[in-house]
Amino acid sequence: MTDTTHTEMSEKKGVHALVTAAAYFGVQDVVLCPGSRNAPLILSFHRSGLFRCHSIADERVAGFYALGMALATRKPVAVVCTSGSAAVNFGPGLVEAYYLKAPVVAITADRPSDRVDQGDGQTIRQEGLFANYIRGSYSVIAEPVTANEAGMNRRKISEVFNRILAGNPGPVHFNVPMTEPLYRTETYPPESVPAFYRRARLTAKTDAELAGRCAAEVSATEKVMVLIGQTAHDPELDREVAAWAAMPNVVVFTETTANIYADAAVTTIDRIIMSAGSSEVTEMLMPDLLITAGGMIVSKKIKALIREKHPRIHWHISPHDEGLDTFQSLTGEIPANPAEFLGAVRSRLSESGPSGYAASMKAFKDAAQEAHDCYTSAMPWSDFAAFRILLSHIAPGTAFHMANSSAVRYVQLFGTVRGIFYHANRGTSGIDGSTSTAAGWACAHPDRDTVLVTGDTAFIYDSNALWNRALPQNLKIIVINNGGGGIFRIIDGPAETEELEPFFEAEHPASVAGLADAFGVKYFAAGDARSAEEKLTAFFSAEGCAILELRTPKAENAGILKGYFKYIAAAFRRKGVLRREENKAP
Repeated sequence: MTDTTHTEMSEKKGVHALVTAAAYFGVQDVVLCPGSRNAPLILSFHRSGLFRCHSIADERVAGFYALGMALATRKPVAVVCTSGSAAVNFGPGLVEAYYLKAPVVAITADRPSDRVDQGDGQTIRQEGLFANYIRGSYSVIAEPVTANEAGMNRRKISEVFNRILAGNPGPVHFNVPMTEPLYRTETYPPESVPAFYRRARLTAKTDAELAGRCAAEVSATEKVMVLIGQTAHDPELDREVAAWAAMPNVVVFTETTANIYADAAVTTIDRIIMSAGSSEVTEMLMPDLLITAGGMIVSKKIKALIREKHPRIHWHISPHDEGLDTFQSLTGEIPANPAEFLGAVRSRLSESGPSGYAASMKAFKDAAQEAHDCYTSAMPWSDFAAFRILLSHIAPGTAFHMANSSAVRYVQLFGTVRGIFYHANRGTSGIDGSTSTAAGWACAHPDRDTVLVTGDTAFIYDSNALWNRALPQNLKIIVINNGGGGIFRIIDGPAETEELEPFFEAEHPASVAGLADAFGVKYFAAGDARSAEEKLTAFFSAEGCAILELRTPKAENAGILKGYFKYIAAAFRRKGVLRREENKAP
């Protein structure tokens, strides 16, 4: 992909420099949005023969599509658009990429700077457009006149790429002001490629003395909690977390988005915390020492409890984050690879004192699992029942995407299934872009099944993701249609207001079947448990991309979910795990 022998590109030397730099720094996939001002970029990326080019018409979709590809491959993916409001539409995808640390390279064509604010069409203030949500930016000199200007391009383009490849990953932005003519090309010999520079990646090795001090603290602490946020699956971290979860004074909490497969870990945080309720219980479950790693946590309840209880010590392990104090308890930042650090500490642990912390948590976990199985097997058709049925059809090896808001939360109540790879756009946790991200992911992994479960509002919001001539055929989309924003019947507050239906839920007139038909996508539908089982089998057997709509009764959904937590709380009382005097750690 980096052979630059006699390549045809735009005659604009700055565009040639940027495109050859993209190949040099490992960009293989480029998402191209239509336009005229970006014609030199489209011609250069496509005719160079150095890239896989993907055509996406909607810029907001394109930003998330590139995000999905970058998350799937962990390589930089470029996304290119014309000038003006088109560029602004990259914003939501870049914000999500910033918080998920995904290497998206946004390239926006621009008018010459002297035309800004002078009444020309599609001419806005594009320099610094994404300043708060990128790792670096540069306004490329499209037509350098002097050797110094060409040298500036080489140096600054290298600098921006190196910031995400050898530093802190995330999105970057290249703005390219260009004058007409726009469609002229020329053939460049290999010697015309600028000499870009590459900075070596810094590796934060765990300091042996620090690991020893941390090990002593862990060994001396009765209640240690390891809490892993959103991460891509890492077998080494998987093994290390499983080893920590086997310790008597350690409780491991994860969510499906952590992609940790450790049998002793608690992967259903809200199933336990939301049901426990009493301050005595939560105080017993809260740690003295908290160790966190990974990205965002879905559970609002665990965040609120830790912020309230304030563990005596909190270490956050990350090679990149600085000042991330999600739980308002941070006492130490550890700039290291989490698996490496946890392994270094574990190898230095001495025998810990007696602790019933893990045993107490296991009692809660087992009681909650038994109650969960009983309640969900008998509950009537609802959002909750739909998730129980659909999750039983997800095959190992599937890339399973969860949209916000209620979809990702329902999945957490069922826990992590070994062999399934989970993802949700939890950088900013918005409903925009979930379908586009899943489509980009599926495009990057054509040999792997990709399934998205989404709500009707999130699906309709991002329905332009289907506006794609090469929509990945390994993508399956399940839409839970409860007639609007069902989350607002679950959370405290909006359900008791007269504004619930017209303004919070915002019930829509759109037809999922109509959208599927408009974009030529196979469509299935079910409205009860029996037909859901039947249609899921046919849906997953269907060739190519398909949509399954599961219609649920919005008036009953919230009550069934709230009844679930009450049922588990009653099970805790029946099992005796709520009686503190029987479960207090010695």
